[in-house]
Amino acid sequence: MTQYLRQKGTGHIYIATEALLKRDDMVPYDVTTALKRIKAIKEELKKRQQVIEGLGGEDVAGVDDMKSKVAKTLTELEKSLDEFKKKQMEVIKKEENMVSPEDAGEMTEEELKAKMREEKIANDPEVKKIMGFRNKNALEEYSLKEYGFEIDRRESLQKSKEKVKALRIKRMEEAGLLDG
Repeated sequence: MTQYLRQKGTGHIYIATEALLKRDDMVPYDVTTALKRIKAIKEELKKRQQVIEGLGGEDVAGVDDMKSKVAKTLTELEKSLDEFKKKQMEVIKKEENMVSPEDAGEMTEEELKAKMREEKIANDPEVKKIMGFRNKNALEEYSLKEYGFEIDRRESLQKSKEKVKALRIKRMEEAGLLDG
């Protein structure tokens, strides 16, 4: 049976190899969860492919050229999004180090660390995205792709968001984003 690994911090899934098993940033990953995430990602890619095909159809001249342009645009957008996320994280890191002297003087070190941790979580772009979902379908689609987690449809949207947020916080902890 195929063994899967998950990269700490990024959450990327890999098929286990000897080289990857030796890395510190790789952890064993449940096969069922890995397959759920892979399925969700494949479905997303299939939707994107259908959109691309819908732009020109198979009978239109230059469809391949259009597909490559769309794919290139998607790649550029994803790179831009990654750069934007990095810049946001840099801003967040700078902001989290800015605690007012009044607050610092009145808090214990533990309270200060807890406050900074909560601010990091509240300002995380992915947490904001999770808390911004307006329906269970969108939340579940995101949750399956990122964490392989199916939400319980009997629960409220808010409770489901909190569960997915907890998964994001765990990933932030793994990546060392919440260290003090």
